[in-house]
Amino acid sequence: MRCPLLRPDPAEKLRLAEIILNLAVRIEEAQDRGQLGEVEGRKADLAAAKDKLAQMDYIAASRRATADLGMPAFAQAAPQTITASSNPDHA
Repeated sequence: MRCPLLRPDPAEKLRLAEIILNLAVRIEEAQDRGQLGEVEGRKADLAAAKDKLAQMDYIAASRRATADLGMPAFAQAAPQTITASSNPDHA
């Protein structure tokens, strides 16, 4: 979750929302038990999960905003064809 190189998949948004809710419950339980180290660790996890959720929203929005420019046909990309000469003088 905390890995900065992990690129979240927007299709997994619901799963991440479940994780965020679970982390909130675990933070509350750790506070009730007086486990301050556990609370701080879970808060860091929660912040990372919320950051990943924001990244998912950004990725999803950028995918919707991206225009399909299409793929140019080969004839458009390379209008001329160069072939090897069969004349031995031009070798």
